[in-house]
Amino acid sequence: MGIMKRAETLFNKIKITEDMLDYNVANILCGDYKKTKDPYLKLNRERLAYDDNYKNTILGIYFRNNYIINKLYEPGYSGPILKLSIDKYIKNNNKTLTLPSDDELVLYFRLGDHIVNWFSQTNLKDNLFFDYDKKINEKIRNKDYKKITIVTNLAFCGNIKNKDFINDDIKNTEFYKTFQGKDSYTINEKNLKLNKDLFIPVLEKIINTYMNYEIDIFSSCNPDHDICYLYKNGFLGDHRNSWYGIFNFNGK
Repeated sequence: MGIMKRAETLFNKIKITEDMLDYNVANILCGDYKKTKDPYLKLNRERLAYDDNYKNTILGIYFRNNYIINKLYEPGYSGPILKLSIDKYIKNNNKTLTLPSDDELVLYFRLGDHIVNWFSQTNLKDNLFFDYDKKINEKIRNKDYKKITIVTNLAFCGNIKNKDFINDDIKNTEFYKTFQGKDSYTINEKNLKLNKDLFIPVLEKIINTYMNYEIDIFSSCNPDHDICYLYKNGFLGDHRNSWYGIFNFNGK
């Protein structure tokens, strides 16, 4: 199979999240609801703490911690308690989770609305992705890896899961207005094509450069599964991406 075809096959394994606003991890963990542009932050923290539909998620476990629930609306998060929450989630789901092997190098790329937002800023187009090849080379010099796995998801914001909570106050926020209209950061053919056009060359370069390694994509419709895959061995990623700072407990 040629490199172009392999890259296309890998890209097609990436799952799509049409509406991630109820589990917008970085906003929920790091935001200050009194200052944030995200009008759903307070609502999301309350759902994670009290709605049984979320009690078995990583963030549901985190926000039900006695220490955290007493500080539910305070900005920021506790790294040690988040780590304990991920460990508990892995223990509770160890029979169904897929995790990387010890000889597997894991990379994280943030796709979806992030790419649309980033690409819309002309001064950032030339620095869209981090120096992944440099970071990979540094890692493989020090350990005998057999496989390189890319974790990613085509994640977009939407109004599906929050439609019952949309009121005039939310509709009047800049955050809400951003996700309206044909050129917004929501899912549409144009935005999916932009992601594909920009990420296929990355896949082709990795396939071509690391021909002696098995190259694969891990992508899930459940963000907790992606988090656990990244968390297990640590991962390489862009320091500008929030997940890189939040979940990289086990090495960079």
